[in-house]
Amino acid sequence: MATDAPLQQEFRSDVAYLPSGLDGGYPRIGQWGSAVEDYFKEVEAARLPLKPFIGDTSLAIANFLVELTAAVVSTSEHMAARKTRASWRPALKSEYDSQDAFYLAVKPWLPDLAREETLLLFDGQEKRADFSLLGARVAIEMKHVSDGNTKASIVKTLDGLARFYTMNPRVEVLLFLITASKAADVDAARWAREFSSSTPSQTILTRVFVVG
Repeated sequence: MATDAPLQQEFRSDVAYLPSGLDGGYPRIGQWGSAVEDYFKEVEAARLPLKPFIGDTSLAIANFLVELTAAVVSTSEHMAARKTRASWRPALKSEYDSQDAFYLAVKPWLPDLAREETLLLFDGQEKRADFSLLGARVAIEMKHVSDGNTKASIVKTLDGLARFYTMNPRVEVLLFLITASKAADVDAARWAREFSSSTPSQTILTRVFVVG
């Protein structure tokens, strides 16, 4: 410790010194400061989930769901391939298998996840999203490609759904989550590129997960 430090400090009498911005004992959880608390208040005000916190925009949350779906598919494949005796093997062999696995993984963490509840209307047509979140700000459509015939059919379906959702401004992000068997020979990267798009008001994200 320095011994030559001055023991007295002079202050100018003609200057008004403002209080410092140091933490004055504002209640907080753990070591989080008020700036972090203010940030989460803004996230909550935007009607985004905090428990768990998975993003501060609809797009960030959608990207989280893409990563989660990849993990669900990987885990399901691992469980289905187990050689040990198992009472349940979550093989993803149909659209409904994929939807059930997604629902089991997401619903406990995000209770507001709705399944075929959100009704969208346009020009006399109606459509219920496979899943929706945040009051339909995020809509999720899940498909399964099992062979060449279903591949051609789903390509047309994706085009039609994209046009339909584009006409519904309440949907900020549309997720196409597609599982595809190896036999279907789907070019995952190409589908992700061609069936994804972005405008100032809406983003469409398409991801293909190869199974089996």
